[in-house]
Formats: sequence, structure tokens, C-alpha cells
Amino acid sequence: MPVSNMGSGTCPECRSENIREDQIRGEVVCEDCGMVLSDSGISSLGPTILERGRGAERLHTEISPGDRDHYGRPVSLATRSQMFRIRKWQRRMSGYRSPHRNMRSALGEIDRICQVMDLTSTVKDTGHDLYIDALDKGFTLGRSMDLLSAAIIYCSCRICRQPRTLNEIASATGLDRRQLGRMEMRLIRELSLQLPPVGPAEFVDRFCSRLQLSVETSRRAMLIIEDADAEKNFAGKDPSGLAAAAIYLASGLTGQTRTQSEVEEYTGITQVTIRKRCREIARFCGTSLSSGAFPPSSPSLCGSPLRP
Repeated sequence: MPVSNMGSGTCPECRSENIREDQIRGEVVCEDCGMVLSDSGISSLGPTILERGRGAERLHTEISPGDRDHYGRPVSLATRSQMFRIRKWQRRMSGYRSPHRNMRSALGEIDRICQVMDLTSTVKDTGHDLYIDALDKGFTLGRSMDLLSAAIIYCSCRICRQPRTLNEIASATGLDRRQLGRMEMRLIRELSLQLPPVGPAEFVDRFCSRLQLSVETSRRAMLIIEDADAEKNFAGKDPSGLAAAAIYLASGLTGQTRTQSEVEEYTGITQVTIRKRCREIARFCGTSLSSGAFPPSSPSLCGSPLRP
């Protein structure tokens, strides 16, 4: 039995100084009379033999299988299901297999990105599921955990209909946008993901909120997108660029004009892309744009009055 001398103190019963501590039981006892002086379970001697041993197995609680509790009473089906899930995650997080050893860090990185980008818990949970799928298929081996976590966040946002651009995720994580894009394509191909298509309308409200534009401006931008893309003229092009251009034009129509540099700052879409999309909107709608901001006094766009 691992015991040690306390080195000081006397027994109140027999006044003996032969006091020892049982490190396993957590008791302080008198060796002469056998009186238990303390049973708090807190060792005052520092690390135990197991803790000091090199390569010794860590002490931890193991959730054992079974359908009965500590007292031998049967547990309900709901409780058994819950304990099965807890036991499964315990095995994964304890690193019982080498591919699972980085799971805790990867899931923590996904949580951190969601917190930085103010994403919902739905996106976070979807990201956890995607990482587990990638882990089970061996996709995580030999790949950067940071790049993979960021790519998973991009796909999760698409799946949850809360799209974020690659530029936004790259800016939030400090990663290279091109490398992130390549990792995202590999992830989609490896997991056979069927991501829902993203339209420019899904970016309008968020971009308008960043630019502190009114609901009327957001509504005008939606109408511009609807009229310009009625015949799928922008198929295959980045929807966030079309959304930024439509917001730029709508801000002029509602008297809340924002410059191209302001739109670029808050949306991450370059001024070159904004000007190009504005010219395309004008061509498809049959209206020419001036080199400056779209005139606030213009009564119509696309050849017909905008609906009130």
C-alpha cells in the first residue's frame, strides 16, 4: 500500500508522532493506535506514484456499458441512448485511436471561427458533423487543421442557408483565400456534398446592415437583382458581387448613396467587380450608367418604374 510519513503532527488519542498518509485511500492514520485523523481524500504530498511514473496511464472515469444503474436498477431507454452518445464521444475525445487525437482541437477551432464570425449554433453543429464525416473517411490525415476547419465552416454556412464568402472566412481566420478555396473543393468532392445554390438575394440584408442602409434600400436592391437576373444572366458568377453592385445602385436611388470604396470595405467585393457588375446590370436592363454614383433622382431602372 503506498504510504508515506507525514513528518509532523501528533495523534490526539495516543500522542504518537508515527503518523502516515495512505495515498490511495486518501486517509491520514496513526500507525500506533490506528485512529483515522483525516479522510478528506486530498493528498498533501504532491503527485502520486502513478502521476510521477513516466508513460503511466492517466486516471479517468470510464462510462461502462450496461442497462442498469449503480444500484442495479434498470434505466430507461432514453437514458441508455443518452449514455451511449456520451460514451461514444468519450472514446473519441480520449484519443483511443490516433486519427481521433486532434478532434478536440479541430472542434475547438470550428467553435472559435463561429464565435469570431458570429455564426449560429446550427452552423457550428453542422460543422462538427462534417468534421466527423471527414474523419471517418480519412480525409483529415496529412491536412492542415486550420484550413480544413475553415473549409468546413464555409460548407456549413452554405448548408444552413447562411452563406459567407471565401473572402470573409479568409479574413476572419487569416488564411490564404486560394488555399481555402482549394481545400473547400476537395472537401466537397471527398464527402460528396450537395450544397444548395446561393443567390445574390441571400447577401443583401447582411450587406445592407453593415452599410447601415434602410429597409427601403434593401428592398430596392432586391428588385434590381430580380429584374437584372430574370433570365439567369449572371449564372456562374459570384452572387455576392451582384449583391454588392445592386446595393450600390439602390443606395443612390434612395438617397443613401454609398461610395464604391465604402461598399468594398464592408462587403469585401472589389471596386473593379462592383463597376463591372453595374455595367452588366445596365446592359441587361437596357439602361446606361454614368461613371459616378447612380443618380438618386432617376425614377426608374431597367426601363420601367420601380414598384413602390
